Amino acid sequence: IDLLYVGRFDTEKQPIKFVQLVESLIKKGRNIKAVMIGSGSLYDKTEKYIFDNNLSGYIQLTGFISKEKICYFYKESKLLVITSKTEGLPTVILDAAAYGMSFISPALGSIPYL
Repeated sequence: IDLLYVGRFDTEKQPIKFVQLVESLIKKGRNIKAVMIGSGSLYDKTEKYIFDNNLSGYIQLTGFISKEKICYFYKESKLLVITSKTEGLPTVILDAAAYGMSFISPALGSIPYL
């Protein structure tokens, strides 16, 4: 797994922005495999965007899964991507760090200090 999204599917977390990032990389010739973990009010809209733009072969949606099962994805992924508009202390970064995983994010909340 190249890129991983873990979080709520809501306006603040911008899951479609993650999908558009993957889409942009694919259009530039990158062979990307991405996984999105989570649920929320934008889940169906995100799923539809993926389907409508022929991205199903590149992006896997898991829905909500237990923390124990999420660990597998941290171990198998190269980069955690955070697309949030705002953040406090994103525990997803701490979880990823426990598995030696890097992340990319805008400088929000406490992220610049992590």
